[in-house]
Formats: sequence, C-alpha cells, structure tokens
Amino acid sequence: MKLEAGKTYLTRDGDVTGPLRATYHSHYMWQSPIDGRTWTNEGRIYADLSMGTSPGDIRSEVIPASEAPTRLAHPHAELIKLWADGAEIEYKSPVNGEWCSTKEPTWYYHFNYRVKLEPVPNVVTWHGVDRWTVDTSCMYRSDINAADGQITAILRIEIDHNDPANPMLVSATLEPT
Repeated sequence: MKLEAGKTYLTRDGDVTGPLRATYHSHYMWQSPIDGRTWTNEGRIYADLSMGTSPGDIRSEVIPASEAPTRLAHPHAELIKLWADGAEIEYKSPVNGEWCSTKEPTWYYHFNYRVKLEPVPNVVTWHGVDRWTVDTSCMYRSDINAADGQITAILRIEIDHNDPANPMLVSATLEPT
C-alpha cells in the first residue's frame, strides 16, 4: 500500500494515526501529527525498519464513516418486516419446487420466500333457485356466481322423481351468461 497525505491509517497494533503529512526526511516520508511517528511510503515505521514486520507498521487505511459504502439491504428485507408484523411466510422447496409453510424462516439468500397466499374459495353461490314441475320431472334453474359476485352461468337440472326413493338425473346443462 502506498501512503497518501491527509489520510488516516490503522497500524498493526490497532492504533489509528493521521491524517498523515509529508515530511522531508530522506527515507521516512510520512509523519503523524498525533505522536510524531514516521513511516516509509510503504507504511513501515521508522523505529523498527530492521525487523520483518512491526506492530507500528501501517495495516490499512481508515475510511471515514461518511465515505464508507452504504450497507445493502437483505434481499428478503421486506418479507422479514412483514413476518415480524405477523404475516405467514412460505418458502419454495429446493427439493420439489412446492411452496411450504414455515413458522421460523431461515432467510437464506438463495431461497425464494413469499407471504402465504390466501386460498381462493372454490365456492359457487346459488341464487334464486326456480323450481317447476312437469309431470313426474322437476326442473331446477339457478344462477351461478363467481367469488367476485358476478353471474357467470345458469345451471339447468332436470330430475325424474317417478320413483321418489330413487330420483334420476335426466339432464344438466350449464349455459354461460
């Protein structure tokens, strides 16, 4: 590493020094205004140049918090917040690809998670059943409503009641509206 004027550095023994200023000594180019210690361009401390490495050698630059890179959000941050607020979470199984419920998500970066989907009711609502009798048969007519309340079809059923113990379906038709 090459030292630069105005920057702050961390020594191997954990001391923070700087901002360094240039000095005009022939071999030691950088000086700390804090304690007067001096270093070479490569960060070797003056007192221990004969040793391999020294606790006073510069280890790294200290980056001010204002210049430090901002921390990236966890890829599942929004889901983690929803889970903390009580949402039920599912993960996609890497084994079979199906969505599985979990009470304690692991929040692995490489897993897919989602808020548990509400089941869509597979319910048909019958409205206004009309019944009329033709001889021994009964005809039924009803509107079929989807979950959103829209009439989607009319169901007509004819049942033969000739034998009350054994009614028989004669016909059933579904007429889209």
